[in-house]
Amino acid sequence: MTTICKLSIILASVVCPPYETDMAYHRSTYKGITYTSALYTSASGDIITHYKDNRHSATNCFFSQGVVTVGHTDIFEWRVIPFAMKTKLPDGVYETINHRPESPAYEICVKDGYVVFHISPETWGAQYRSFVWDFEVFVDLSGDVNNDGNVDGHDLNMLLSDWGTETAQSDLNNDGTVGPEDLNILLAHWEN
Repeated sequence: MTTICKLSIILASVVCPPYETDMAYHRSTYKGITYTSALYTSASGDIITHYKDNRHSATNCFFSQGVVTVGHTDIFEWRVIPFAMKTKLPDGVYETINHRPESPAYEICVKDGYVVFHISPETWGAQYRSFVWDFEVFVDLSGDVNNDGNVDGHDLNMLLSDWGTETAQSDLNNDGTVGPEDLNILLAHWEN
């Protein structure tokens, strides 16, 4: 598996579930990398997962690599056992890269400052399935609207002039409208 941020194939945007699976987590962090093992057990089925990411040290690039196995004991009955992992990201403009594009079983989406990895239930088998993932989210933190290498009053003036429009240069979070979130990104990266 790859470990540190590099480009590959860009994913299309998908619908983000609003939750993270409630599991018994064991996490440890070493040299900026968080290692997680988690287990979920219920009458409807089990989930076990192991993954690593840089959730506590991510600035302009978040990566996650891991495996999840979803299953239940009744091989004659299909059951939905949802799995989702949700991680907070710094404010910015996001680009998602999937290093395993051949795996259609999962979806990755970035919305409202979070990245969510989740399994598509229609891909599960009768008894269990294991899914391997490897993805990155690049975060453009610049706020440099006029591209002069500084985030300052010139950028603020341009952003305010474009307020409420669809002007791409000032739409720092790529939501289609220049507004409060874009101003927050700019101010968060203001030159002192």
